[in-house]
Amino acid sequence: MRIARHDMNRAGRDFVVGDIHGTYSVVAAALNGVQFDWANDRLFSVGDLVDRGPESRRVRAFINNPRIFPCRGNHEDMFLEMYETGDTPPEEAVRFWTRKNGMSWWMDVPQDERLAIIAAFRTLPIIQEIETERGLVGLVHGEVPHGMDWATFKAAIEAGDKHTTMSALWGRDRISHRNDSGVKGIDRVFCGHTPVDAPTQLGNVYYIDSGSFMGVARDDPDSGRLTIASLISATQTFRRIPMGEFFDIRDEPVTDRPFGEYAS
Repeated sequence: MRIARHDMNRAGRDFVVGDIHGTYSVVAAALNGVQFDWANDRLFSVGDLVDRGPESRRVRAFINNPRIFPCRGNHEDMFLEMYETGDTPPEEAVRFWTRKNGMSWWMDVPQDERLAIIAAFRTLPIIQEIETERGLVGLVHGEVPHGMDWATFKAAIEAGDKHTTMSALWGRDRISHRNDSGVKGIDRVFCGHTPVDAPTQLGNVYYIDSGSFMGVARDDPDSGRLTIASLISATQTFRRIPMGEFFDIRDEPVTDRPFGEYAS
């Protein structure tokens, strides 16, 4: 599955988190911080669920939770590439693959658990669309190529276009050049992949990888925190959690007026 579409959540709220990178205890704390309702609320993720952080082995439970909907990040995709033939690669090849990018945790995972995690990764879509009371929200790990509208982007991903897929998983051209032209045909887009000091808006695109794993690794929330945001929040609002916590919240109450072009 390359694209997942979700109907409006009429019973509860929808949240999105930035790159997790094996910091699931921080995710749990953030959900407590927004008083997440496991019966009615939904949590979306922009991908990069594993590597670098200390709790990557919890990823399968995260993916399999019926209230959680992650995108595929480039780190999940690297594992899928390692197992792309469907066969189990030689252990020497696995060791070579996992020497970098914080992937060494994989060497401590038993073979049956590895295959179960790979199977879970294969279920992750590259793009997600969520209907909300304010408009249509899109999620992708990297970014939409500059100059490409949302419908063209979806069609290219569905067709397996390699250039567009690379941008969806690895792209950071927009944010590197502070390109605020936005993405036509969608009301709001959330992306991860590129660490930012705080959630960053460029047009109608919001970058929310605020470096959770760096804060955990250094035991210093000022080095990196997890961003959790309501999909329909006025995203310029920012509620800083007291020092000592590794997450920040964007969920201030807003009207139900449509997003509008590049609305915050």
